[in-house]
Amino acid sequence: MKKVLTILTGALILVSAAPSSFAVDKLDVSIEVGEHPFLPDFEFGTSGTLGDVWNLDITVTDSEGEPAEGAKVRIYNGKKSVGTGRVSFNGIAEVKLALNKLGVQNLRVTATDDEPSGKGEATFKLEVVKPTILKAVTKVTRTEVNQPDEVWIRPDASLMIEAGCFDTSKYWTSYSTEYLKSGKSELSFSNLTSPATWPFTTTKRKGKLYNSYSGLDFNQILKDQITKPYIQKDKYAEYEIDNRDIIDEPLGTQILCQTDSGELIILS
Repeated sequence: MKKVLTILTGALILVSAAPSSFAVDKLDVSIEVGEHPFLPDFEFGTSGTLGDVWNLDITVTDSEGEPAEGAKVRIYNGKKSVGTGRVSFNGIAEVKLALNKLGVQNLRVTATDDEPSGKGEATFKLEVVKPTILKAVTKVTRTEVNQPDEVWIRPDASLMIEAGCFDTSKYWTSYSTEYLKSGKSELSFSNLTSPATWPFTTTKRKGKLYNSYSGLDFNQILKDQITKPYIQKDKYAEYEIDNRDIIDEPLGTQILCQTDSGELIILS
């Protein structure tokens, strides 16, 4: 979901007394937070999480309100450049912002154009907080029919609910490359780009994480996890039903969730 940074609009005329042939045009700069590069359905809150990466959609227009196509956009944290991009035909430059420093960041966005000459600027503040690491995963041994026992990981739904994770559309998994290539996965997307891993500021992978359980209910997942195995009978046979493994994941899977308040939580 995009988040409009309403206080960020601004512009700066750096040359106002020069001859008209050398005048520097005023560029208007406005900023929105775009779609998250790795987490589908992520909702941006009032702060960011250390280790995360945001997409910024920076709109740059000239004094007539037309897209400043080709203008160069640069983001500064203090004197340090932390992101660059070019304005496209639609007037928007898409720039990734790596959140790799704690505390309140005073960020400045500049836009410069050569033909015609123009400059503009906008500033905004962003607080970056430590990620929450939730110890809510245990190892379990699973026995499958005609298969050797394997170790999986089992997220604890009760601990996630206590932490504020209620929406399964904001529950993401990143499977290991080894698992995706093993042929054991039944995922239709297992041959696509391997999903990124946390922290996103250092990940080498480019794919988005999966929200495979979107549409399920965490309270129902919790109910299944605390229900003991039971025998179900029909006129032909008896079956053992064990729903505790409803969200078990292969060993090596990385799991993240987001609370209703926007906090990003990493399960361990």
